[in-house]
Amino acid sequence: MYPFLFLVSCEEPVEIRTLSYSFIKANTVVEVQSVPVGYTDELRATFRSVNEYGASIASSDVISYYVGDSNAEGQVFTDAFGYARPVIGEGGSVSLSTTEDKFFPYIQSENQALKLPQITPLESQPDIVERGTDGFLLTFGSQLHWQSALMGSQSYSVLNADGDILGLWSRHLDGDGVLDAVVWTEQSVFLMRGVPDGGMSWGGGLSFEDRVVAVSASDLNGDRIFDLAIGVTSDTDSIVALFHSDGNWGYIKGEEMLQPYPLEAMVAEDENRDGRADVSLIDESTGYVRRYTYDSAGWAGGLPSIIEPSQFIAPKGSHMPPMIDLNADGRNDLLVVGPEGANTQDLVFFIIQESFVIFRQQYASFLAEYADIDHNGSTDILTFTTEGLRYLWYGTDTGEFTANTFTGFGDKRPFSILDADNDGITDVVFFGEQLLLQPGSWSDEGAWRISPTIWTSYDNRFTEDFVVGDFDEDGVVEVVGFIMTGVEVKIETSELTLGAEENFLTSVDVYPFAGDLSDGLDFAQCGNDLIALTRRAEGGGDFVYEVRRFNVVNNELNRRASRGLSGELRMDCTVVDNQTYMVVGTGADWRLLRDDMSEIDTGPSANWVDIAVGDIDNAGSLDVRGCDTADCRIDMADLDGDGLDEVIINSGDITVEGWDTTVTLSQQGPHRIVDVDGDGFFELLVHNAQGLWVFRGSAGGLLPPFGLQINTDTSIPAHFVDIDGDGVRSPVVLRDNGKLAHPKQ
Repeated sequence: MYPFLFLVSCEEPVEIRTLSYSFIKANTVVEVQSVPVGYTDELRATFRSVNEYGASIASSDVISYYVGDSNAEGQVFTDAFGYARPVIGEGGSVSLSTTEDKFFPYIQSENQALKLPQITPLESQPDIVERGTDGFLLTFGSQLHWQSALMGSQSYSVLNADGDILGLWSRHLDGDGVLDAVVWTEQSVFLMRGVPDGGMSWGGGLSFEDRVVAVSASDLNGDRIFDLAIGVTSDTDSIVALFHSDGNWGYIKGEEMLQPYPLEAMVAEDENRDGRADVSLIDESTGYVRRYTYDSAGWAGGLPSIIEPSQFIAPKGSHMPPMIDLNADGRNDLLVVGPEGANTQDLVFFIIQESFVIFRQQYASFLAEYADIDHNGSTDILTFTTEGLRYLWYGTDTGEFTANTFTGFGDKRPFSILDADNDGITDVVFFGEQLLLQPGSWSDEGAWRISPTIWTSYDNRFTEDFVVGDFDEDGVVEVVGFIMTGVEVKIETSELTLGAEENFLTSVDVYPFAGDLSDGLDFAQCGNDLIALTRRAEGGGDFVYEVRRFNVVNNELNRRASRGLSGELRMDCTVVDNQTYMVVGTGADWRLLRDDMSEIDTGPSANWVDIAVGDIDNAGSLDVRGCDTADCRIDMADLDGDGLDEVIINSGDITVEGWDTTVTLSQQGPHRIVDVDGDGFFELLVHNAQGLWVFRGSAGGLLPPFGLQINTDTSIPAHFVDIDGDGVRSPVVLRDNGKLAHPKQ
């Protein structure tokens, strides 16, 4: 009998590791929030019903609220995004029935294409910035905020993630035309749905056992609906899993790919539009860029399956942004961005044709944005370093890449791009302690650029006391104010005139003041009435003051004189029922005058340095106020359109009295009251080295300010006027060299 030989294996069966994940269920409303959002068309409140992650979700429960002092309860339901935006009508405070906290809806003005950088203060610098539809997504640690592109808007939280947010891409996940977002932390992926009229809502979430490295969103199966590819890693291996969308924010896990090395970065795309996913990834252990495609037999090597290490090895810390079409051939191309922090940083892109064409760019440490800035069908690349902003684009007519560099934007910080001023040209927005909008423009050659601020200057005869406007509505801008001719002050009306070689002011009318010596003391505008206060010498050394009301449309002129003056002299005016009233402080008392110069009232004004008149209480008579600290200035103006004036006092700190309170502005400097945007409401302007700050009023008080970078040598706030009839009011400044100037139109 022959012995039998048995071969017995002592090895355990090999278990193929699979993805460990779960969908996040967060469909319970835990709170209703009110958020500070302004609208450009009408007064509306904004409420959000939110889940445990602070993301809005739709609710069938009614939201109850109160308006003003009314005991009548308003009720509203959320929309499909979890937002409710009831119209408030005439305005007033709004409060939820569940809280006593009140807020005031307000009208938010559209951004104007002023050809000047515009500024919005931020509470802190965000970690990551992505553009959305009509706004931006900002991350602060574990929070995701929505920031409207409207200047002066405040951001608000739309997601409280389960850890620091490590990645963020904005993508069209549902095809409704509003940008959505994918957000990830170490263990979770959150899908955020873009909301019409601004904001973000809950789209879903997934939790993973392994560390999330990258999330890619694109159509991976040819159904024209964006799917997800999610890459997770351990210390020894990694998995890329596909999640296919049903088009209604539902996802089904599809193919997954296990690799025997940890994952550094990943991006997925259906590169050749064959309905099959193509995945590019970086092997963390070697830096090799490996590529895979999914076919009927499963995962196989892509074309090519690896970027030859002799051609490129990705440094540790590299990432892969979404693939983009760099050369307008209809096929998206691959990018690898090297790690930040080194002296130099690589940006490598691979044009995918029959074979790869590799382009390697090396800069100082940078951040990057990708968009078709010049609207030619190819995606352009903007990189921002401490050395400036570099714009790289592909010329579809030349077949070549070209780069331009723009400088002067300060330290590297997060940035994004958007047509924020609605002029059809891409703008660049920087995010530090301030949101800084740098407008874009086209060069004479048709290339995109950061818009330079080019000033048109005019030789000038006016002192600081002047006003600017098209007073007679003939399409020509006039300047009216004090001019000095020797020792005599005059009022002059001049028109801005462009010359062949230089620009100048064309004198239209001159109104001298009789006397041996005259000083221009104060100048004010109330509608088309211009009020001048002068002091002049007469025979014997006596001084008199003279108040003149001059109507620039009908050339009507009234005057009033008085004698025996001492102390500071200031003057102000206001309009009530289309009639101009004036007040003048004579050093010891003040006198209130009608437009025909007849006296209405008088009172003491001892020690007053400046004076103002207006209606602050609707008591049936005008109110006269003064300030008495050194070099102070006082004004009254209706900043919120309610018919009552607020009191502005500038004595170093600037305070505004109104709305049953007194607030101190966040900015200091000389101020001016002017209608910046032509909406019929006054704004309070403050000028300092940081910019020209615009404070708007609302029913509840002053709104957060926004600013303009004037970018020229001026020390006083600008005037605003429509220079060329395009409906946009541009600043007119008195430069330190004495010339008048406005941005080139």
